[in-house]
Amino acid sequence: MKQQAGSAHFEMPVLMALITIATMGILFSLGIAVSAEGAMARLLAGSFAAMAFAFGIFCILSARFYRHSFLYAKNVPEAAGSAPWPLPTVAVAMPIYNEDPTATRKNIARLKKLKYAKGRINYYALDDSDVPAISAAIERACRDYGVAYLHRTKRAGFKAGAINWLLKSSSEQLIAIFDADEYLIDVNFLLDLVPYFGDKSIAFVQTEKKYAKGTFFSECVDTFYSVFSRSIQTSRAFLGKAQLKGSCCLIRRSAIEAIGGFPECVTEDMFFGLESDRNRFRSVCVQKVYALGKPVTTFTELVTQQRRYGYGGAQLMMSLFGRDIQQRSAVSKGTEVSKLDYATHGMGIFTSAFIAVFVLLSVLAVSAHAAALEVMGFLAIVCTAIVSVILTQSFSKGILIWRFNFALVSTRLGSALAALLGMTPREMWYKDAAGPAANGIYHALHASAAEFSFAAVLLAAGIFSALAHDLLGAAWLFTYSLLFGSSTAFFLKYG
Repeated sequence: MKQQAGSAHFEMPVLMALITIATMGILFSLGIAVSAEGAMARLLAGSFAAMAFAFGIFCILSARFYRHSFLYAKNVPEAAGSAPWPLPTVAVAMPIYNEDPTATRKNIARLKKLKYAKGRINYYALDDSDVPAISAAIERACRDYGVAYLHRTKRAGFKAGAINWLLKSSSEQLIAIFDADEYLIDVNFLLDLVPYFGDKSIAFVQTEKKYAKGTFFSECVDTFYSVFSRSIQTSRAFLGKAQLKGSCCLIRRSAIEAIGGFPECVTEDMFFGLESDRNRFRSVCVQKVYALGKPVTTFTELVTQQRRYGYGGAQLMMSLFGRDIQQRSAVSKGTEVSKLDYATHGMGIFTSAFIAVFVLLSVLAVSAHAAALEVMGFLAIVCTAIVSVILTQSFSKGILIWRFNFALVSTRLGSALAALLGMTPREMWYKDAAGPAANGIYHALHASAAEFSFAAVLLAAGIFSALAHDLLGAAWLFTYSLLFGSSTAFFLKYG
């Protein structure tokens, strides 16, 4: 099976643009730091130089990931010539938690059309729903389509707990996972992926995840996430260390058992990828879409997802750098892994921390009337927007995604802080997650209170700068105020 290749004609221009932006930013900031006069000016200039250096490293690493993604597309590992024989048994599992019964029924019916050897495949609905009417409807759908229905009354371990429960009550050699909101579009999923498991070192095969076509906003969210799947994911797959994404994947049971079961945390897929790597397994990323997920149509949904990813990313960073989150023996006994590859899971957190620090330094620079730093600040805003447009290869989507990064600062940092403090995750996932019905100015202001407050402070600082005849500084702060105000605007416009 030949995988989909990337857009090769974009390769060199993107690489050169990223490296050029990184080099110019570092040289310009160092020049300002050297020429600064006065202790405060030197301190601020040095701080901006450090930030520019960090941004330069980010651009260079982005170029590395981008380059590897093209190398992977050109040298993608092919599946074995034939599948293992006899064909391994497969459990097709659908974890469910309070999903729409009608959509779930439709997706169960579609999964039953998967092509595979008769008698070698079984289907399981792993229902953790706590709404009786939903559970009853899903159980009926399972009876109608011949799917085993497994229901837990306590959602211990979240999705991973449901999968581990399945492992205790089944014996299939491979586990295929599809989310309840994913609609199968290619019934050859198993026929295409099972042959990879002829290589006994392969723990799992992850296919590309994509949302169904929706609004411009939902397409931007899809592109927002595709930066990971098309660049970072393929870069890691180039090294045999693809990241499990939780669904649209096929996993070897013996690999799960070797690491002591699925890590029972809210981002079980991140931790499973880490543990399989530590236990010397390899993984494959197949850049082909086999199922389409329900599109993200509201900003509230995006925020809820980012809370979970931020929390899980922070947990992964703590585990990676010595703190055993799950207290699992596999963590301490496993082999050393590349911290750089797994640090990418904290990219959202790092980006938000970078933005927060940079904006605070910007306020200090304006208050110090450091004109050169103000010029640099404007260039920094422009450069980050350019990088976003380059990575997405679309101006309109790139700009909206650029605004996402400002609108999600407190969400990401707040969830990371919650992980560091060991706060209960459930509180993070469901607060303000009211969905489309929560449109309105009250919901927008309440849900974006932190960003709105920060935007108001920046607006006030900009007004003071304008009154002091520092128009460049005022414009700089007004721009940041508008960017942080994007959170409120998104909640108001998209719900």
